[in-house]
Amino acid sequence: MKRIYISTILLLIASQIIYGQTSTFTVVPGKGFNDFIIGKTTFEEIIAKMGTNNHVDTFYVKPLGDVFSDDTVNIRISKTDIYSYGLYYDSLGISFFRHKNIKSIFLIHFQTPASVTTDKNIKINYDNFKEVVTKYGQTQWTYTAYKIFKEYNGIRFEQSSKAKLPLVMDKDSTFYLSKNVTGISIIKKTKKYK
Repeated sequence: MKRIYISTILLLIASQIIYGQTSTFTVVPGKGFNDFIIGKTTFEEIIAKMGTNNHVDTFYVKPLGDVFSDDTVNIRISKTDIYSYGLYYDSLGISFFRHKNIKSIFLIHFQTPASVTTDKNIKINYDNFKEVVTKYGQTQWTYTAYKIFKEYNGIRFEQSSKAKLPLVMDKDSTFYLSKNVTGISIIKKTKKYK
């Protein structure tokens, strides 16, 4: 009995080290991190490993293709208009996303307070987009009202703002290069990249 008790305590300590806020995760583009793999891991497996201190959000799609969260959903939207579900571990800064009819995740997103480094040593809230471009190469900027992105094969870097960002259309613009990376998403690798 004493052996089981000690084993349980050691397991809890190990899970805190692996999944706790003090851990720094190394993420692999197109794959994921630790045991969480794009295209393989399910919400159920994530909850079994990370616990139930999470919340789920539903994302809907409008007929024109806009995606929005359930806190802004119009009552007339039907259940068939669901785009995806997000499983959020806010205290860790880690979110997982899956499509409506697919059990495995298609995206893992990291933001503060997550401590993340990429395979090329880019760190959230530490490195800026100039360093991203130096290590990953030049790509076009992608924008939303409050975020700017640089996407590469299997990984996307973002910078969020509380105020609307000015739109800069030039792919070689230096306007955002000095901005720190505030989010990293691991996504499926595609053939559109080299």
